[in-house]
Amino acid sequence: VNKLAQELGFKLVPGSVHRPASVMVPLWNTGIVARYKQGRKDWTNNEAKIAKPSCQTGHSMGAAVDVNLVHIKTSKQLAATDSGKITNSNYDTHFLNDPYKILLEEIFYQNKWVRYCPEHWHFEYAVTPSYKKWDGVSRCIGGNVTEKPIPDDMKKQINDIVGYNFMN
Repeated sequence: VNKLAQELGFKLVPGSVHRPASVMVPLWNTGIVARYKQGRKDWTNNEAKIAKPSCQTGHSMGAAVDVNLVHIKTSKQLAATDSGKITNSNYDTHFLNDPYKILLEEIFYQNKWVRYCPEHWHFEYAVTPSYKKWDGVSRCIGGNVTEKPIPDDMKKQINDIVGYNFMN
């Protein structure tokens, strides 16, 4: 994956990768406590925010990575500049209008990794429960988000960024 990114003038900078239970439990507990102190109604669980420490996830299995795309010449972080979730209602504005998020997805997609639909930075490979459900064609899986095709003008913009016809 990193080889393709480098050929395009970028490098991948991993964030969170393997998370054993010793890491997951404090993340889970911290999220609950923080929301309770804020007076939030959803303080009783971390569902859809942090994976339950007891479940099998890509991170707990060592088969998922949260990653950022960095331009080699400028060292500028390009894709993971926000941590907002992608939803059906914001898919166009939060994902399809950012060439670097799409480029990051394409780099992983061409290497048989699949993106978790609500997170432009999260990719899974091979053994995860989500990956096993992947049809090999869809660009992302999970999270009750319906992917949309990449517009031709965005493909052209990405091709201009990398300097050749990378996005067909």
